Amino acid sequence: MAGLSDLSASNFMKLTIDNVEITDIESWGGLNEETSIIEVKQYNSKSARKLVGSSTVGAVELTCSFNPSTESYKALAAARAAESVKPFKITYYGNASKTEASSRTFNGIVTSYSESGEFDAQRTVSYTIAVDGALGDLVDETTVSKAAK
Repeated sequence: MAGLSDLSASNFMKLTIDNVEITDIESWGGLNEETSIIEVKQYNSKSARKLVGSSTVGAVELTCSFNPSTESYKALAAARAAESVKPFKITYYGNASKTEASSRTFNGIVTSYSESGEFDAQRTVSYTIAVDGALGDLVDETTVSKAAK
């Protein structure tokens, strides 16, 4: 089967920044996109007309286990310090075997960093990633993998 062809659990995914896999993900806020609607009111008309306006993609919230020795922590810290646009890719797998997958890309800016922890719990680090521009299309990764062989 090609790409995701059925329901799947969130547990099986991969997120990269600049081709570096972000490890130790505990939660992923996901992606959301919204188009503004412009309401045009006119005299002698009971109902307003609607026009399509601009679109925006909401920020992504990402929480990881706090481990400053990992390459992903270093890549995210460097992106936060640089305050520049970086390429991200999210791959959704159908299950643990990773034989079915779909992905999408987006450009983002790491805008915030926050460490936290509580008694008898692991430390975590949270990032906010502002999405720059539109989301990439959902791509069938299974087909991409077969074509590369």
